[in-house]
Amino acid sequence: MRLISPIKKLHCPFCFHRFHLSEAPTRRRANHGASEPDLRIAAFLDIEPPELGPVEDDSPETAWQRAWRRCVVSDADVDRGRKVCPNCHLDLPHKIANGELQPETIAIIGARNAGKSNYLGVLLHLLKERYQHEVDFLFTPEPTFDISQQKSVLSTRLLKRRYGCLFDVQSPKTVAQTKSAEGNPDIRIPLIYRLTFRASFAGIRTKRCIDLILFDAAGEDLEQPDVVEHFYRYVSAASGIVFLLDPLELPDLEDRLEDGDSRANSRTDVDPAEVIKIVLDLFETRAGLQAHTNLRIPTAFALAKADLLDGLVHPSSLIRRDSLHECGFNVEDCAQVSEEIREHLCQWGGSTLVHEIAARFSDHAFFAVSALGQSPSEDGALEPISARRIGDPLLWIFWRLGYLSAMSS
Repeated sequence: MRLISPIKKLHCPFCFHRFHLSEAPTRRRANHGASEPDLRIAAFLDIEPPELGPVEDDSPETAWQRAWRRCVVSDADVDRGRKVCPNCHLDLPHKIANGELQPETIAIIGARNAGKSNYLGVLLHLLKERYQHEVDFLFTPEPTFDISQQKSVLSTRLLKRRYGCLFDVQSPKTVAQTKSAEGNPDIRIPLIYRLTFRASFAGIRTKRCIDLILFDAAGEDLEQPDVVEHFYRYVSAASGIVFLLDPLELPDLEDRLEDGDSRANSRTDVDPAEVIKIVLDLFETRAGLQAHTNLRIPTAFALAKADLLDGLVHPSSLIRRDSLHECGFNVEDCAQVSEEIREHLCQWGGSTLVHEIAARFSDHAFFAVSALGQSPSEDGALEPISARRIGDPLLWIFWRLGYLSAMSS
């Protein structure tokens, strides 16, 4: 039995519908093959109805029972089957379903060709292979939904299918550009991971856990108001935001970048300020942000493809070096990089962008990341990946949210 707040609502990690946990129905375990088509999942993902165990409404009949359910999650409630979202009917992660954890959504946003898919694939790989050991947290996959198999699967399966090409031993390649949510229901499915942070206060060891929800959205969706309204409902539920800024879109860099780099021909003429304005409009229309107030959510503005900038900065620049976070977030290094990026943005024609960010985002910092560390060939072929500062924006958000302590000097 677990006590829960009678008034606090959570959001579904898939469709971002807000509801109290007592309103979540139960998907019964299919006994002897008993199943039925789930029309709610079909409507949400725009697919044929999957055959799954029946969903039953567990609403109590009496006022006393309803009051009890608003305050308590019993073991019997969980044992009856999987709790599902009352809106889309996708399974809730177990620790969210039993009231132990709240989902934390990190929105990764950027225009088309900003490199989001490569960034996200490399980031998740290094969270597992590097950062959980370097920073000291546990990183474990949670179930999500596989459209092709029409059932819940561990997020590692979707990770391998979506981003496994980056780390193919024989022939690593870049990730294909993400298709719009309009005709690609698979990208409405997030990857979900449990992060367990360990800390010590006054000699007492403590643990804090979150279920991290990560999406890879198509950049073109940000440029279509009708689609962005449908897909980016999750932005208003985000606990932190990572904006990937394409340096190729900065007005004073077009003629200064190295000739022959395959990425130099991928400009889309999408002003980064336009993307930021779209997201601010979403918070104003969906989350009630007033025009004269600042967004207080921790927001990381990261220049992507930072290896492109090596020839434009001083050889001693922090942009050209990887970061190190030993058992905590390197706050001092972050502050130095943020100030350096702020100065360079002003030099490269982004002074208006810097001013607008300072005016609307109360809690922000600047970063420079390189997911690949190289220019891929025309067909996307890669040498072994040498990522740089790839985890800094996300680790900064964890630090600002209080999950991660600062690195000891």
